Amino acid sequence: MKQRRGYGKEVLPKLQAYHVYKGHACGVGLSTRAMETTTMFAAPTDKCPVCFGNDLEPDFFLTLPTNQPGKWDRCRTCGLMFMNPRLLPDEMYKIYTKPEYWGAAYGNYFENEPLRLENSQSRLDLCAPYIPKSGRLLDLGCATGFFAAVASKNGFDVVGVDINPDMIEFGRRQYGIDLRAGRVEDCDFCPTSFDIVSMWGLDCHFFDFRATFEKIVGWLKPGGCLLFAYQDYGHWIRWFFPKIKQEPNVYYGLTRESFVRLMRQLGMQIVMQRTSVEVTQLNRIIANLKIGLRLPIIGQTKVRIITPSYLLVVARKEAPLN
Repeated sequence: MKQRRGYGKEVLPKLQAYHVYKGHACGVGLSTRAMETTTMFAAPTDKCPVCFGNDLEPDFFLTLPTNQPGKWDRCRTCGLMFMNPRLLPDEMYKIYTKPEYWGAAYGNYFENEPLRLENSQSRLDLCAPYIPKSGRLLDLGCATGFFAAVASKNGFDVVGVDINPDMIEFGRRQYGIDLRAGRVEDCDFCPTSFDIVSMWGLDCHFFDFRATFEKIVGWLKPGGCLLFAYQDYGHWIRWFFPKIKQEPNVYYGLTRESFVRLMRQLGMQIVMQRTSVEVTQLNRIIANLKIGLRLPIIGQTKVRIITPSYLLVVARKEAPLN
């Protein structure tokens, strides 16, 4: 097989495995393992799901927790990175609900709840000049409900949704607010029923992100606001730390260009987009950069940092023309 530009020999077995997958559509005989693979993935696409361009290139490859090869493409036009073919939702759900996922990704998740509460108040303060002062707030991907809890203390009527029932149960006990376990895609809130929808941890997790974003925007009242944060996959920092945002649970990675296009297509006006300021620990920074270090003692040190490639957004739903 001819090697693609920019990829060495270590990539070839994964490329070959992917082409075995595609062979199913061409009538090529498959092994039992390959047949299992076809039932775990949606059909691959030859178009970008944001700009609909067909100028795609392989971006990276990973072995999934299912021990199947995963492939991610990148659009040369808008920069969007996306899993192609996509792991089916039921298979991705297995990743999110495993205790090992939360341990590997976040360590002892509950220990850092005070930091998350502090960051939530900071985010709400940064967004405050652009959003309603009160009203109904829906927090999607709420985890333990820390942001919803802060919003509730600031006068909002809150609902939180997360896929992990253990996180929801903890949050209900801890904060006494309306938290619900389930997938965002399965929610059936009434149209135009929320003043604000916040999505702080959902910049890469929807199987069909266009359809899901359309659904979320539909829940907003005209003039309502989407609070969102995403890792800019096209940021220069990835020249130094190229593995940022390259995880088995990542369906897609947004760039500034692809995000602006998506918001425009959905009838959303971006009224604020800026770098975020986070309180975190040194070990969390090192884990995000994926440089393979851990500092047992000073790694717990709390620091306040500007996150150059992590963008905080407020987008407002445009009112329909009369």
